[in-house]
Amino acid sequence: MDLKALRSALNLAKRRGYIEINLTKTVDEEVDDGTGKRKAFTPKQVGDLLKIVDDEWYGLILVGYYAGFRIGDASTLKWGEIDFSKKTITFTPDKRKIKSRKPPLVEPIHKQLLTWLRLWYAEHKKPEPTKSVFPTLSQKSIHRRNGLSNTFSRMIKAAGIANPIVREKGEGSRGRSTPALSFHSLRHTFNTQLEAANVSEVTRMRLSDHSTPSISRDYIDSEMSHLQKEINKIPSLPG
Repeated sequence: MDLKALRSALNLAKRRGYIEINLTKTVDEEVDDGTGKRKAFTPKQVGDLLKIVDDEWYGLILVGYYAGFRIGDASTLKWGEIDFSKKTITFTPDKRKIKSRKPPLVEPIHKQLLTWLRLWYAEHKKPEPTKSVFPTLSQKSIHRRNGLSNTFSRMIKAAGIANPIVREKGEGSRGRSTPALSFHSLRHTFNTQLEAANVSEVTRMRLSDHSTPSISRDYIDSEMSHLQKEINKIPSLPG
């Protein structure tokens, strides 16, 4: 992580002409043995979680599983960002830089998630566009003791899902331990399921908002139709 941070900063300095060589590119990275990484949920594990949560958490988990949203983006989703007729969600991910020139991300909605959102919308008597899809969860912090992340970790335990620590916290109590599974693991699951369904890498990157210089951000309706078909290759959860 330190090497990546330095490399990114020096790449920027090189592009601006402050330096001629980025010396961090001469440093070999450690071989990744697969340890210390977040894992993906299996569909069965997601199903086990859905059996024990309340309605808002049920919907939030579906957004993570079927749309690959990070927990902050999912919990703050507004009704005005959902277009039921076009079957899309249009929003700007929090992780994007404030000065990013990228247009808002237009995400197709998986058929099962769309069904749940329509029922939830009707149950709340067609709320105003500015209202939160998850009114209670949107008011909670992400990282505090009783925040969304820790609450989700407790749900994993309550569902009887094994969640070993893959990285211990730093020396002198610095940092925090990293469990194998977290809400972000739903994003890993999203991409894993797409790959298993033979969805192309370019499409997976588009759906996950993982940008590269070769991918255009100006998408047209025909492409959205294609993306809709691709995202629906994620198998529906039981129940």
